[in-house]
Amino acid sequence: MDEASWERIVEQVRELSALLHKAAAPPRTEGTVRVSATMSLFVMDPER
Repeated sequence: MDEASWERIVEQVRELSALLHKAAAPPRTEGTVRVSATMSLFVMDPER
């Protein structure tokens, strides 16, 4: 993957995380959807 694409993806994941956090409501709030999101991004060792 080229570095520019990687940086763009990382930034979009940060934005998505911020959006999810900002939209969060207390548990069992009426009219909300219970969600969970997990994503792990990392650069792999080029020697492996």
